[in-house]
Amino acid sequence: MRTRLEQASQEAWQLRTEHELLIQQHAIQTGKCATQIEQIEALERRGVGAEARLEDVLKRATRQSKRDKNG
Repeated sequence: MRTRLEQASQEAWQLRTEHELLIQQHAIQTGKCATQIEQIEALERRGVGAEARLEDVLKRATRQSKRDKNG
């Protein structure tokens, strides 16, 4: 009876330890995920900015081309 109780106690301790490790791993992965989301959002903002600058350049080039033809 004593060994069963000791064995159950040891297994419970191992399960608690495993549970704590899984919680830590989850927290780490959640942090990594949040970082990746921030990086994606930053890339999206940069992409939008680059697209706006490209549109401006194309508009200026088109206006200049029209001026040169009419000039």
